[in-house]
Amino acid sequence: MRGVARIIRRQPAKYVKWCDVHLPRGNGIAIVASAFNHGGLFAEKQGGASTCGTASHQALGDLIWHKLDECEFQIHHNYSHQKKTDLPAFKVSKCKTLKEFDHEYARYLVTGANGYNIIFFFQSPDLPNQIRLEASFSKGAEPSILGAQLSGFHRSFLEAEAIARK
Repeated sequence: MRGVARIIRRQPAKYVKWCDVHLPRGNGIAIVASAFNHGGLFAEKQGGASTCGTASHQALGDLIWHKLDECEFQIHHNYSHQKKTDLPAFKVSKCKTLKEFDHEYARYLVTGANGYNIIFFFQSPDLPNQIRLEASFSKGAEPSILGAQLSGFHRSFLEAEAIARK
């Protein structure tokens, strides 16, 4: 056994849940992708990306909770044969290149604080000055409130990004 598989030989009872949320920098659709937890390494699940409009906070929040529920723990997986263009969110985005995808979307990580997954965090991409924004929410958050909170967080990130680029 190698790497993580040597340390973790079976699925733990509790593990951190994770999903990726890609929000458009302009008008467009939100993409939310479920993930595998490989003992602390995370990867989007093939076929696990879904879209919704950004206008409905309820739909966005529902989709985030659904994708967090789909997170699975899986020790063994070999990603050596995959390319960056195999990223499920990229595939459903309809962007032609990864450069276009990175320009059109901001990727937020949504992750449990620990294996109990009672508190979750939003984490923004790094700003040009290496600052990253974070916010937290509880497992009991209503989907509409969760969607509204992430939408506000996204607006704050875009404002901070514009200031940092000056």
